[in-house]
Amino acid sequence: RAAAQGAEGGVAIYSYAWMLFQLPYGVLGVSLLTAIMPRMSRAAAEGDTARVVDDLSLGSRYSAVLLVPVAVLLTVAGQSIGIALFSFGASGSADASRLGLALAFSAFGLLPYAVTMLQLRVFYAMADARTPTLIIVIMTAVKVPLLLACPAVLDPEDVVLGLAVVNAAGFVVGAVVGQVWLRVRLGPVRTTEVLMTVGKTVLAAVPAAGAALGVGSLVDSGSLVDVGGVLGAWIDLVLSTLVIGVVMTGALLALRTGEMQAVGRVLLSRFGHRP
Repeated sequence: RAAAQGAEGGVAIYSYAWMLFQLPYGVLGVSLLTAIMPRMSRAAAEGDTARVVDDLSLGSRYSAVLLVPVAVLLTVAGQSIGIALFSFGASGSADASRLGLALAFSAFGLLPYAVTMLQLRVFYAMADARTPTLIIVIMTAVKVPLLLACPAVLDPEDVVLGLAVVNAAGFVVGAVVGQVWLRVRLGPVRTTEVLMTVGKTVLAAVPAAGAALGVGSLVDSGSLVDVGGVLGAWIDLVLSTLVIGVVMTGALLALRTGEMQAVGRVLLSRFGHRP
């Protein structure tokens, strides 16, 4: 309803941006949940709170290492993603660019979204379906007034961007409320440990974002390759992905991020020693 009160095409733009926002979580976050949920459920069934907290902390920290780089890519190359994937038909590049901007504006909510989903499943593992419902009610109570306010305070062209920000902010609220609730329910939940890992990934994101923005400016100016439109967007997207991946991996290893080192050991064990 709020999206329909903005510029033409707002509903479709918001819907596609939301779909793209969920995609990284669907690939990475769900895979992580699939790995840890069976043992978390066993621990909860056995009343082993310490193991439940261990898995909650582990899932949150690995979510940060996996999803913050993706959030950086969505922020830096959001417009290129929109143009590369949706600049066709009657909508053209203008709507595709707005879609990419909406994706970029919502990217900060990707990690909180994943953490909130993990927290809800901790409650489900403890056979508690009431608390997740209450958390969702709190998130909705925060989001709905802000969503309805967007058409009143923003220009029509910017309404969809405001909706994207509010939706992402709702997951920040959910993650904070969920963590506090779990602290009350389970005792210490190693929040400091999680925040340390998140801090390292954010610190590593700074040079990665700077390098990707530099590459993007070279592509846009034609200094690197003299192309534009959809092809230029694809080139920017591919180069930004490579740059962010390499820089963030190097920075996380340099910061001695245990989760990144664990991923590196797994890769080395699989591909580093061939018969």
